[in-house]
Amino acid sequence: MVMDLIRAANARRLAAACALSAVAVIGCSSHDPTPAETAVVSGSSGRTLPGGLAEAVLVLIDGQRVATGQRAVTVAPGPHRISVAPAIAGPVQQVPGPEYLVRHFANQPLTLQAEAGRVYVVALRFTEPLNLGNRTGSWEAVLVESQGAIPGAIQNPP
Repeated sequence: MVMDLIRAANARRLAAACALSAVAVIGCSSHDPTPAETAVVSGSSGRTLPGGLAEAVLVLIDGQRVATGQRAVTVAPGPHRISVAPAIAGPVQQVPGPEYLVRHFANQPLTLQAEAGRVYVVALRFTEPLNLGNRTGSWEAVLVESQGAIPGAIQNPP
């Protein structure tokens, strides 16, 4: 009989704890940010660029790796540090990947003050010609375009 009372009391405590957890989760829920509340940073692969600039792929944003092949990233408004690598075509076994390039070649990241509702396109400017054989060369990330967001810009990056 005493054990039944203890089990019943524990069951009531568990039910109360679950109810409080549910209220806390509902009270703390948030919504996904809308394009008007975020900015988009895009690499410049496949774009026609002004003279002196080269196509770039995003590698790091604020020290966080950007997935290989991801052309654009949604970011919160505010300052961001963006590292890019040259877009080099070729077989994976023969061409170094973007992360390798950023780690082993001198490069200057771009510091960007992102504003909500804007799309930023980043290219690069070589400060020393790239020579993969000698592991020489350097570049700097450059903001090449900044525009107001267009509907669908996050789902279909430029």
